[in-house]
Amino acid sequence: MTISSARRGYLLLYILIINLLFVCVSPVFSAEIPPARSRSDFSYENATIIEDVTWKGTVIIRGYLLVAPQATLRIEQGTEIRFMKSLLAAQQPRLIIMGRIQCNGTSDRPVLFAPNIKDPARNDWGGILLLSSEKRNLLEFCRIEGAATAIEALFSTLAARGVMISNSINGIRLNDSTANLSLLEVSSTDTGLQANDSEVDLQEGTMSNNQTGVAVFRSGFSMAAMKIKRNQKGLVAEESRIRVSGCEFSANEVGAGIVKGEGQLLLSRFTGNREVALRLKGARLKVQRNLFTDNQGDAIQAEDGRSIIWGSAFSGNVGYNVANQGTEDITAVLNWWGSNEKSVITGKAGSRKPGNGLVTVAPWLDRKPSGLP
Repeated sequence: MTISSARRGYLLLYILIINLLFVCVSPVFSAEIPPARSRSDFSYENATIIEDVTWKGTVIIRGYLLVAPQATLRIEQGTEIRFMKSLLAAQQPRLIIMGRIQCNGTSDRPVLFAPNIKDPARNDWGGILLLSSEKRNLLEFCRIEGAATAIEALFSTLAARGVMISNSINGIRLNDSTANLSLLEVSSTDTGLQANDSEVDLQEGTMSNNQTGVAVFRSGFSMAAMKIKRNQKGLVAEESRIRVSGCEFSANEVGAGIVKGEGQLLLSRFTGNREVALRLKGARLKVQRNLFTDNQGDAIQAEDGRSIIWGSAFSGNVGYNVANQGTEDITAVLNWWGSNEKSVITGKAGSRKPGNGLVTVAPWLDRKPSGLP
């Protein structure tokens, strides 16, 4: 059976009309997630920067962008760097620094790193990776949104000031790296900051509403003037040298947990933590001049390690002020226990299990020490 010329013409016209309709309608469906920026001052797709470059305005990166070891990437204040998947390779977009990055945002004109969509979600892009870059990397006043891990440093050096991380799976992850971090704000992540075998100095900032605020393992860690609040676990430190000073641990499930570490906890405030304010296990820690108040469980739980507790104040804690959960005795002298009655003091300092060690509380202070946080 053959088709007449007229019918063949009608059929071709019909196919042409259908194709035209598809072309006109399909953008409606392909644009379900409209891009935040469609125009850019710089654009890259699965590329490598081999010479120094300075960014300003809007930058769109499709796929990965690698800054080679000999190159420096400078970013001016107010710049937007947007990431999107490449059509050439189905890889998560990411910025990889093997050379050096100098991000020079300001408090009123921060640099933005975010997916190129209007409503980004966690894991929409990979994040910034410092890969064996021991140069003077600087991230100053920038916002990072929608990443898998916002900043990851492997065998690298990093200074960051005024960085705000939100809506990401992880905030900052350091492996065998050195980092000086200040004015850091991380919220709504699985882990705000994690350091493995690294040296970290963290000053002034907030870790809030994370599963874990700060986690350090086998590292040298110093933290001052930080607010650690509304996390499931505020601080986790294992086998690390730590110094914590002038910090606030509030409304966490567990304020801080130190395992097999050593160092000092000084002039910090533990309040409103739900399960326990401070948990020590096999840790040799000097706990000095801290305030433990209105925690819903125990203020301090200690299991061996020979930590010492003095010059601190305890009041309004629902559970024990100091609970001994190990076999070794605990020295907790020269503290204010919220009362001068011996039965009240000793009733909230001791062990729940027969055979555990004692808590030595005498002599104690007859008033709250001055100068506590």
